[in-house]
Amino acid sequence: MPPPKMSKTTPWSVAADWALLLTLLLTVSIMVLCSRICTTTPMASGESPVAMMPDGSYTLDGGEFDPVVGSVQWKGVARECGWPFPILRQAIPITASWTLDDPPETVASRTVPADHPLAAAIDRELSERTLPDWYTTSIRTHGDQVGDSVLLWTNAIFSLGLIWLVLYAIARIPMVFLRAGLMMRRRIVTGVETRRDRSGRCLQCGYNLNGLEMAERCPECGALLW
Repeated sequence: MPPPKMSKTTPWSVAADWALLLTLLLTVSIMVLCSRICTTTPMASGESPVAMMPDGSYTLDGGEFDPVVGSVQWKGVARECGWPFPILRQAIPITASWTLDDPPETVASRTVPADHPLAAAIDRELSERTLPDWYTTSIRTHGDQVGDSVLLWTNAIFSLGLIWLVLYAIARIPMVFLRAGLMMRRRIVTGVETRRDRSGRCLQCGYNLNGLEMAERCPECGALLW
């Protein structure tokens, strides 16, 4: 039974393996650095009169029979970090500007404390809107605190694959041209040596060896003849 054939490792296969490993490491490094590139996405906003409910709590647009005690302008955003696709997502607390008559209070843009009566009113307003569950849940859970960062696995995989493909293609382009150039040079050298051998000349320098069949080396360049 003949022994199994061993796969031959060529310099090009080794270079391709190294290119694969290095581009993967570089891709992970780029993703880590790009995770610090963040943008904010508006999720919800509103400007409404603040009315007093019979139980003393606030409501936004509570109806014509409720006394209006002020107004509020609020907005909610989410932070997304990563490139070329966002890979981290984080809910940012609601910020608002409001003026109230009962009790008297005027506040410029700031986060709404979780124990403030307006927080419950804005929370009810959010529950009536069509918003992603992750956003409304995070806002209700954390109140005036920043939500936890959530890793978007699908986007992370797509980002990893896209960056790696670009880097690997860039790394392979010079290897392909170099290999093509070496193969062309080898063919040219082989053709020259074939012509020299047929005409009885030195394969190395082309010196005429006719009549020097017994010589061990070329008298011109010293190359071994046999």
